[in-house]
Order: sequence, then structure tokens, then C-alpha cells
Amino acid sequence: MRGIIFSHKGISTAQQGVQSLHVATEMQNMWPAGSPQREMYDEWVREHKTVILLNGGFSKTLKQLKKSIENIGDEYKLPYAAFYEDEDTFEGIMTAVGIIVPSYGRTPDISVRDEVDNSNCDTSYELAGMDSHYSLCERLTLLTHGFKLIS
Repeated sequence: MRGIIFSHKGISTAQQGVQSLHVATEMQNMWPAGSPQREMYDEWVREHKTVILLNGGFSKTLKQLKKSIENIGDEYKLPYAAFYEDEDTFEGIMTAVGIIVPSYGRTPDISVRDEVDNSNCDTSYELAGMDSHYSLCERLTLLTHGFKLIS
């Protein structure tokens, strides 16, 4: 299993790591004991602990990504969460969003890129390890295809 966490581009890389930890904590708080999501989360914490940290863009793009993650998480009963700073500290913005996925696959099918609708997606960020630029929608699609969540 892997935790895939997208962080706000407007914060430092050190803070992106901290925000990712906040997302993992929110996952534990969000899913009740005995739920499929909590059981998967608990197994990830005990057995796997692998995290992939990615640039989630600025607020607008991160919100779009959150909707996609929620849809995938709800459909496949996967744990996901977002973290928001409090109003006094950082005006309540979402700083990170993430999901835990099973590690069924290894390499995303790059050909899936042609199937992604980018009409509402920022296209200016790179996916780590890929030669070309990929939108955040493409990133999420590639990751979920790679982990065999979407056929």
C-alpha cells in the first residue's frame, strides 16, 4: 500500500512534509474503527508506511484534486482525507489532500493520458519521474491506473 499525498505549492517543501503528516492523522480521525477505510489505514500504518509526496498546485487545483480523490475513495472504500489550517493561522486553506491505495500495480500505463479530460485542470505541473508535463488530473489517473484501481 502507498499513501499518495498532494501538498499546496505555496508552502515550503519542509511544510509540505508536515502537512502530509497532518493528512495521515486526519485519515485516522476521519474513519471509524471497523470501517473498511480504517482497516486499510491501520494495515498501511502497521505494514507499509510508504508515502508518495506530490505537488498539488495552488488552492484551486488542490480543490479539484480533492474532489477526484473523494470520488475514487468513496467508490473503492479507500481512506482519504484533506487537511485545512485554522482560520487564525492560515485563513483556513487546504494545505494537503491524500489517499491510500493498494500496491497492486507497479508502472502506470502512460497511454491513459489521452483519456483524461483536462478542461477543468491545471496542466503546468510535472509528475515526478515522468519526462513530460502532466496535469494533476492526469497524475491522479495515472496513479490510479498504475495501482489497478481504474481499468
